[in-house]
Amino acid sequence: MGKIVLTDHFEARTLTGIITVRPWFNSLFLSLFFPESRRNTLLTDTAAVELEMYGKELAPFVTDYEGGTLVENTKREVQAIKTTRMRPKKQFRAADLLKAPQLGRDPYNPGAPRDRILEAVTRELDDLKDRIAKSLEWMAAQAMQGGIVISQDNIQRQIDFLIPASNKVTLTGTDRWTESASDPSGDFEEWNALVQESGFPANVCVMGDKAWTAFRKNPAIKEELDNKRIELGQLGPNVQRMYKGRVNGIDIYHCGTTYTDGAGVSQKLLAPNKVLFTSTELPTSLDFGLPADLECSGPVDIFSKSKMEDDPSGLFLLAESRPMPWPKIPNGIVIATVVDA
Repeated sequence: MGKIVLTDHFEARTLTGIITVRPWFNSLFLSLFFPESRRNTLLTDTAAVELEMYGKELAPFVTDYEGGTLVENTKREVQAIKTTRMRPKKQFRAADLLKAPQLGRDPYNPGAPRDRILEAVTRELDDLKDRIAKSLEWMAAQAMQGGIVISQDNIQRQIDFLIPASNKVTLTGTDRWTESASDPSGDFEEWNALVQESGFPANVCVMGDKAWTAFRKNPAIKEELDNKRIELGQLGPNVQRMYKGRVNGIDIYHCGTTYTDGAGVSQKLLAPNKVLFTSTELPTSLDFGLPADLECSGPVDIFSKSKMEDDPSGLFLLAESRPMPWPKIPNGIVIATVVDA
């Protein structure tokens, strides 16, 4: 029996081509706020994050005989932020890859060794991309709540996207949604007034577990909530299942997604007692920095390569991505604590 030739299939160029075309996991925050049309690949590892604050002043009027009137410049802050780096990798022994059956095949006729190995590697590429996608969804959720905080033994980072203090609301007393006298629709009106200062009226509200429970049980909301199906075709089934209805033109989503942090503790993507109130039209950007690998040939959202070991025979497989999601107009976001923790 001849040698199994896999060299071409395990080149960085080939693996990157495969992992790039495999679909990203469909998730709520990425789908709503960072769709494909807002994603960019960079020539460097640094993103130029430009945050803007728009006011609500009218342009002053002048007569035919006057010159122009000086007005205040748009408030703008530019931050050069190094993109976050993820580089998960896996190790396989030849015996593990050779034992991997092709899906749907008779276990007593598992297929050619080369085909089994390639199928196993493709499955593992999908898993590496899904792991990165879950971290990316966490970053997107954090970014839309005002900042990204990474705390690990090897990395400590805090990125602030400057959501104004006035847009961080905490309901107290009878205003809390668990109280019978609360008025969620009235809260929506007040928050929309804040969001509209960005130039993009609100059209979406994402709720944590406790917030959604209190919202749907509110007597007034029971009358107003329209949960008829709307056109959600552009959203994947995972996101569609989170859609709960519409109130006064605001689409409601319930986010109960959990993740496991670096300490092995289960956490919520959105705190159970909070809501995110904003517009899906609010300008955002998801920038992918250039992977820090000499075998990476240029800008890409995700890179992959492998390394074969001779003795014992085996394979290392890795993927790298350097994402940075950010909202361009932070005063178009309201983060509200609506019930007790």
